Amino acid sequence: MLIRLMKILLIYIKAYIIKFLNIFIKIKKISIGSGRRNWIGWDMLDKDSFPLITYTEFNNFTKLPKKKYKIIFCSHFIEHIEDGAFINLINEIKKISDSESKILFKYPNFEFFYNAFYSNENDQLFFKLTDGQYSPYTHTWKNFNVEDNKYNRISAMFCDYSNKNFGNPYSFSKDLAYSENAYHGPAQINQSRLKEIFNEKRFKNISMNLKAECSKDKELSSFNHMNSWNFEELKLIFINNGFKVISTNPDEIYEEFKFNIPQNEILFIKEWSNYIYLKI
Repeated sequence: MLIRLMKILLIYIKAYIIKFLNIFIKIKKISIGSGRRNWIGWDMLDKDSFPLITYTEFNNFTKLPKKKYKIIFCSHFIEHIEDGAFINLINEIKKISDSESKILFKYPNFEFFYNAFYSNENDQLFFKLTDGQYSPYTHTWKNFNVEDNKYNRISAMFCDYSNKNFGNPYSFSKDLAYSENAYHGPAQINQSRLKEIFNEKRFKNISMNLKAECSKDKELSSFNHMNSWNFEELKLIFINNGFKVISTNPDEIYEEFKFNIPQNEILFIKEWSNYIYLKI
């Protein structure tokens, strides 16, 4: 317990030092839905409380800072917000961009999960690739007899939620998470209903149907993942809103951004991430 508290203290001390140093830096990089990152020279926006984060509620009317950025990074965030908030976000991103701006979105490769739902090959590899994402929460699945299997893991990627007894999944405090009534996971439905939902080929409809099932839980507190897109559908949304798709190749994108974004962040869960590098 003491070691954990010391680690948290050091994270905050570092954050306050960076916050002081940022006063003297002309910041040209922004991370949207940043999470808690101790990155020098960045503006960070998230719905979280942390010294380096500008607390931001992302909805249909959210405004981004009135300045131009050279690097705009949004990693594994858009699947957490509603459609209206997403369209508002990309319109705001256009306002903070110019012809020199480089924009990078990372989000779950829903094709990977959809295909894995129907495949019986490489199940062990699938569990290995996704274990870090789910293992902090699967103990709560047992509280409600939700099996930790491939189908429920895939279901949770398209839509998952926390109940009132779980608390904030992104908080440093995990005390509530170990209550016997805590739950953070997929819709609590049987495999037959799950297969029926995944017969749908449009990913957005899969998320919508799973969200409806999750909403039946009277103890529902908040959604985590709630939105998904087929890859080509998302690309078309960007194109129709005035963006140019420069690359979707992870290796090319890594080379383009490796000196601007921490390299471990670009490579984070690369195996099941989609990448879209954009310009206006």
